[in-house]
Amino acid sequence: MQGYMRGREFVPFEKVTRLSVADDDLGDWVFVGVIVGKSISRAAAAATPAGATSAAPASSVFGSATSRKYCVMRLGDLRGNVINAFLFDRTFDRHAGEAVGGVFAVLNPRILPCTERFGIVGLEIDHPDKFLRLGTSVDFAHCKAVADGQEKCSTVIDRRFGEYCSKHALANLKRSRARRQELVVGDAILSIRDQNGNRMNSETKPTPRGALYVIRPGVTVSVDDGKADAFVSGKPSAPAPLSKAM
Repeated sequence: MQGYMRGREFVPFEKVTRLSVADDDLGDWVFVGVIVGKSISRAAAAATPAGATSAAPASSVFGSATSRKYCVMRLGDLRGNVINAFLFDRTFDRHAGEAVGGVFAVLNPRILPCTERFGIVGLEIDHPDKFLRLGTSVDFAHCKAVADGQEKCSTVIDRRFGEYCSKHALANLKRSRARRQELVVGDAILSIRDQNGNRMNSETKPTPRGALYVIRPGVTVSVDDGKADAFVSGKPSAPAPLSKAM
């Protein structure tokens, strides 16, 4: 693993979430993230060249007249920061089956333009060797809260900071204050903070959604994260040591 990192700039995950296409000249860089969700397999349809008829064979911008299979790995840092990583071709073939909870180093991905102004950063991993498995996160967990409809919260959390996501931790605090009159009145001011050290309030920030990303000029691919079945999650596989091949 040290051989892969030598000479490369390590970019903190939080900084990766703020990248734009203007930053697509970072040079030789790497970041590390945890798979917190993954899409079902999809197919990017071939593009029809300008002036071509629908009856003519399509010449895909991907170099093929057939559709191109891909999937989206949602990578995160277990602190609420996430990005969408697109896996195509050989990268898809090798890594589409990776389990949620896996820890990966990503080398020199291509930053994709997003059609949404405040969408999640999208990256294309164009070679299977640029998506390196380091092991499995022992801190990966899902919020243990259960909604009124008996549906378990799917928010990914860092188990080192508790068993609930920010939203449900705050809800638990409010219930505790309602039950204990001495916490409702008086001069005492209580608050809880998330794993980033930020004070929680009653407002929940909406999760930014980047539904479309520009893969090539005139061609976009969809994340469809507004659909219930767009991303699937599950229990992480058993913790594994670093691969000797690394």
